[in-house]
Amino acid sequence: MKWLAGLVAVTVISSVLLLSALPSLAIEHKHIETFNTTLYKDLLNTTAWWDTLAGELKLYPFAPTLVGSYDTPGNSYGVAVSGDHAFVADYGSGLLVMDISDPTAPALVGTCDTPGNAMGVAVSGGHAFVADYGS
Repeated sequence: MKWLAGLVAVTVISSVLLLSALPSLAIEHKHIETFNTTLYKDLLNTTAWWDTLAGELKLYPFAPTLVGSYDTPGNSYGVAVSGDHAFVADYGSGLLVMDISDPTAPALVGTCDTPGNAMGVAVSGGHAFVADYGS
């Protein structure tokens, strides 16, 4: 019974040490902007404007804009993006593969009709996994 108590104690201590080390590893490469300087300010891609002399900080309103579109034959229920391709689960049509290398003009490059109705899609590596309702 003593060996079990010792094993539990070692496990608890190891878990505490491991879990306390993980947060420090997670923030190793994190950059936190202090707004004390404009040295790293990217005028094209920033979501804020600041003036270090005046002490002003303004956040731009988030205003999404439509860049491109593609009308699928059915109803799209799920999308997964991997590289320059979007994989669309289209209810009634199956899996659609779209080339999105030019986001202003997405193009259909492949299809795979599923036996049921495609409701969701996930991509991992070179595979697309389709959740197919009714099959």
